[in-house]
Amino acid sequence: MVGALTLAGQSLVGADVGGFFKHPDDEMTVRWYQIAVLMYPFLRNHAHLETPRREPYVFQEETMQRIKASLQLRYRMLPYWYTVFQAYATKGEPVVRPLFWDFIADPLTHTHPEAVESQMMLGDALLVHGIAKPMNEQSETTVYLPSPATWYDMLTGAVYGPGPHARKLDMDSIPAYYKAGSVVPLKSRVRRSSSCMALDPFTLHVYLNPDGNTATGRIYIDDYRTKEHEDGKSFLDIDFEFK
Repeated sequence: MVGALTLAGQSLVGADVGGFFKHPDDEMTVRWYQIAVLMYPFLRNHAHLETPRREPYVFQEETMQRIKASLQLRYRMLPYWYTVFQAYATKGEPVVRPLFWDFIADPLTHTHPEAVESQMMLGDALLVHGIAKPMNEQSETTVYLPSPATWYDMLTGAVYGPGPHARKLDMDSIPAYYKAGSVVPLKSRVRRSSSCMALDPFTLHVYLNPDGNTATGRIYIDDYRTKEHEDGKSFLDIDFEFK
């Protein structure tokens, strides 16, 4: 749904985390959050009035900590999300999109089952692979990394070339990879709200392209509250180049 709507020009979309009806178990809830924080531009925990409560703190401790880690990742990535959304608002670029949007010349982004059914790009720098099956049915998956890029594992920094890669799964994260040659703006300090983080320093994560050890990226900053940026000067739009 998200991929179809973003390609149709509507990027502020997302599904209710946990679903609108019934009550997901702990494992499904964790996986849903892990997918949502990286694939849902519009992220919220929401359900029918008569469903059981779903706030993170009502789950068992291990589940709550995994949900917390997912939400903290979303907060750390807000500068990148905001920059990608600015490109959507001004240029119409989808916030999340199928792999073929950025890798049209790679035919497997149109046909590989994992690339088509399980993976999305967040902006042009991050590839995300969703996991929807329980661990007792799927302890390993295949991730397809598009050509001709090189890729960095989001959590470990391990480097991978293009093509299919086997990936063992655990409950702490889902597969996600930064494209080599990217500079990604993040926040290192996570606090209780985005407004509390607004003036905190940014951290630039540099993922070097092995061909020349270069990387580029950008960040867009305004006051996050008003339309003052429409005056054409009350914002910062900064390009980064590492070489």
